[in-house]
Amino acid sequence: MQSTIIRRSGALAAVVAVCLAAAPAFAAALPDSALTCRKTIAKNYQSLVNTAVKSITSCHKARDKGDATLTGTDCNDITAADAATGGKYASAVTKFTTNVTTACASENELLNSSWYYNTCPAPCTGAIPDPMTTMNQVRDCLSCMAGAIVGAAAETTLGSPSQATISASSVDQKCHGAITKGWGKFVKTALKIETGCQADEDALGSYIPSVCTDSDPKGKSAGAAQKAKDGITAACTPVSSLADMDGCATDTVANFNTCTQTAWQDADNDAYRSIFTLDSDKCPKVIRTTIFAGCSAKGDGYSGTCSSGNTGNSCNTNGDCGTGGTCQQLCSIGKKTTTQLSVGWTGLGHNIDVTDQYTLAGSVTCPGSTAGSCGTCNITGISNDSPQYYAFTRCQDAPWTACTMPFLADPACGGGPCAYFLGPPLAVSAGGTPTCTLNIVTQDVTGTVSPDAGESLFHVHLSSQVHTGANQSRPCPICRDDLVAEDGHADGTCLGGPREGLPCDVQGFDLSWAFQANHQVSGQSLDCPPSVGSNISGTGLRIDLPLSTGAASLTAQDACDPEGGHPELKCTCGVCTGNQTLSCNTDDECDLADDGMLNNTSSCTQGVGEPRLPNKCSDLTCVGDPMTEDRGLCANAPDVDTFCDTLFSANGHGALSCQSNTDCNALHSNSTNADSWSCPANDCGICQYPVVKSCFFDPITVHGVPDKVNPQLAGLFCLPPSTNGSVNSVTGAPGPGTVNTSTVVEERYF
Repeated sequence: MQSTIIRRSGALAAVVAVCLAAAPAFAAALPDSALTCRKTIAKNYQSLVNTAVKSITSCHKARDKGDATLTGTDCNDITAADAATGGKYASAVTKFTTNVTTACASENELLNSSWYYNTCPAPCTGAIPDPMTTMNQVRDCLSCMAGAIVGAAAETTLGSPSQATISASSVDQKCHGAITKGWGKFVKTALKIETGCQADEDALGSYIPSVCTDSDPKGKSAGAAQKAKDGITAACTPVSSLADMDGCATDTVANFNTCTQTAWQDADNDAYRSIFTLDSDKCPKVIRTTIFAGCSAKGDGYSGTCSSGNTGNSCNTNGDCGTGGTCQQLCSIGKKTTTQLSVGWTGLGHNIDVTDQYTLAGSVTCPGSTAGSCGTCNITGISNDSPQYYAFTRCQDAPWTACTMPFLADPACGGGPCAYFLGPPLAVSAGGTPTCTLNIVTQDVTGTVSPDAGESLFHVHLSSQVHTGANQSRPCPICRDDLVAEDGHADGTCLGGPREGLPCDVQGFDLSWAFQANHQVSGQSLDCPPSVGSNISGTGLRIDLPLSTGAASLTAQDACDPEGGHPELKCTCGVCTGNQTLSCNTDDECDLADDGMLNNTSSCTQGVGEPRLPNKCSDLTCVGDPMTEDRGLCANAPDVDTFCDTLFSANGHGALSCQSNTDCNALHSNSTNADSWSCPANDCGICQYPVVKSCFFDPITVHGVPDKVNPQLAGLFCLPPSTNGSVNSVTGAPGPGTVNTSTVVEERYF
């Protein structure tokens, strides 16, 4: 038996399968109101599906018994079936419409996205616009799809048996009725489990149906499926001719069972996924990229282990480790990513974690119009279709003040420049020298992206304003006690910096330097910037940062500086003589940067900063490290950096370098106020945590990883020196820098 509804079912399954294939591990944070909307849709949609099964079952049952009023009625069509059985599905649609309208009408963040709702699939497209532009259109699409999905499975498995034939046999009626009697219960059970699982995933920030497809932790769905098959076997074995059932297989009961199971399990999967995702077959107009830190705050973020007191026990606070105990927070299994930043040639600035969960969106123009043939699309600038666009569009000289005209003078800034910031402040503590950096995008982002292949290249031009940090454990001021992070509402309070005590909204998380055990919602925010007086970079260090899913390589081409003692060696990344805030690797880069002409008026040399060497290994020899491709380890056993043993970044790396215990004790505070402490429990430990020195290879090579949803972006750049000799000496600046970021990409179609 074939029908248009079977083909419709295939189309529905294909659409939803695309949604699943594109599902990322985590998405940008949704507000509580959007999560309430999702729960409302899930609860009421289940009722729709269950009612559709009952209406279609009741119609077939009455028709099978010979009800003459149903002769010629298509009981697999939900409208016809419902009209014949009392209109209960229509009443469920009315209830669904009312409840979803109330909960979802304003949740536009769920529209025009490959993660949520965009296009209403056939056969429910009708008069609904493509793409959908309101949540009421989503509501109407879903109310249609519930009946269409159940109707498609019913036509595949129940068919339209001859009324005269089936009404003459109670055995045939019992076999026919067993189909939805068992599989209707299965769908009800499975949907309840899967949507419950999704609610748990939503609470963790993982919003896309992926791990919850076919979720069955207690085996209840499997049990319901087995009962459905057993019921069909018992009811249909006595049937003399399965052909009378008009189902999807009529040769044996076993085959009849198999095809029936497939159809209803597909219906469950289609129903579950459509609750949360209605995908598009178009090419995107915007690409959102969310950055994950090396230790991501998604889920429980990180766990703790007592490093003193109740040594070895798990912990969340120092108090969990007993009197005088220390809870060392480390990244949990499953929360580690490939993200890391490495700057300078000494190695002390290597393997830095970055701020977690901030989003950059770029407008794109594609040569194609349909998914699968989009081609290589051009990135035409930063898009305001981002949940954090306005959070990062701030006055350059007053980052806590919002403005609307990035790259231009803005009245909101008193006529000063309105800037777009690449995320909230970046906190770094390297070699005992903390810094806090504001990264300002100096011109619109450009590049290319290939949505079908998951490839991308971003050109980001930065002016990095580097500030000396407040202390080892809090290089940047933080926003703490925020009620809801990244929601645009300043419910938190700044700790540290010129705006201490003033309102703020967490705009990104930093598990290394913003975590406080008794202040669970803490993070970085432009509402809480560093002090202007701590700036050690003037108008900012110029950094041209390419981020790509491809490969990049940087070869040492310039003679190392004589002051370093090895001018016979080659080094990377000097500064331009014509502009010493600009780092470079070749003379040509300086000529082009000065005036766009190759006129040989500016050269790439040391100029200012720390005299360059290839690395800080005692024999200048860097050997392989199987964990990294751009960096290695010093070959000599004595080449070790030592750290105090109680202050670590979230990825487990030492944060406070030392030569003796005196260096660790020097940061002890006489205050009882934990806000003034530099180390956990006001104890920086002893100088006994050794780490072999890190070093860059020559050439330095990085590779990104293409992926449609979770690409890894990698980049190489040259770091100019600051005006602070200690910072330059610790990191090795001017010098090379590498970055590798784990990301989630969301396509937008508005």
